[in-house]
Amino acid sequence: MSTRSNAPASRPSDKKPAAPPPGFRHIPGYLDRPAQEALLAEIREVVRAAPLFQPRMPRTDKPLSVRMSNCGPLGWVADKAGYRYQPLHPVTGEPWPAIPQTLLDLWDEFSDYPAPPEACLVNFYEETTRMGLHRDEDEENFSAPVLSISLGDSCRFRIGGQARKDPSVSFKLASGDIVLLAGEARTAFHGVDRIYPGTSTLLKDGGRINLTLRRVTKAEGRGATRLPPHVQGPPTGGTFCQGLSSPRRRVPSNHRLQLLRKKAGGRGVLDPRLREDDNCADA
Repeated sequence: MSTRSNAPASRPSDKKPAAPPPGFRHIPGYLDRPAQEALLAEIREVVRAAPLFQPRMPRTDKPLSVRMSNCGPLGWVADKAGYRYQPLHPVTGEPWPAIPQTLLDLWDEFSDYPAPPEACLVNFYEETTRMGLHRDEDEENFSAPVLSISLGDSCRFRIGGQARKDPSVSFKLASGDIVLLAGEARTAFHGVDRIYPGTSTLLKDGGRINLTLRRVTKAEGRGATRLPPHVQGPPTGGTFCQGLSSPRRRVPSNHRLQLLRKKAGGRGVLDPRLREDDNCADA
């Protein structure tokens, strides 16, 4: 979803697909249990550095049911100012941690794209969490695919066409599954209808983690991850940061960051369950 779409305008399709759109790929069980546990340990480190926060709807300021974090040069955030990517955590003001090498290797294996991802969204779904049909359209670059990795409880994933009312199909995604959205599927409407509690023991207290790797800006040669000036800010390290889909916003000063960290518990920990013996919020 976006307040200002960069994607091609959606239009109803005359075709009623009995299958997902071209470019959709589902690889069931690609990660075995040891690989899932190793990746989960890496994601726990990510969330320790960049704690889970709750994004909010721009117009209504209503919280989304999913809690999330990010890793990589850019992270996706949502609040009253809009949906956007930015280089700093919205609460701690710290840069996002690096994307784990395991995820970069998966991107290289499945994306067929000559540049690395710039953002990895870490979404945590509790058993009542849903994600309505939407398109990933806050990026500048739609030639790169979106790569998704599931950990924890299974979910029912739905994907349709280029218009919200197009026919859709659903799949059950389990822990260790990988989904690739490329080609027409890259801008297709998709969502999560429900979580199936108790279908995995990977997370002690249940729940699902979805890791979504995305390229945000247009690549400039193989391996390029140069952020455009309006995302990087002034060369002096200045005071402004603009998301790709919202008006320019002021980055807090060092004094303001200290107050934010103190208010959020030192490093902006929004969920106290950041220990290995607790739920995914240790994710």
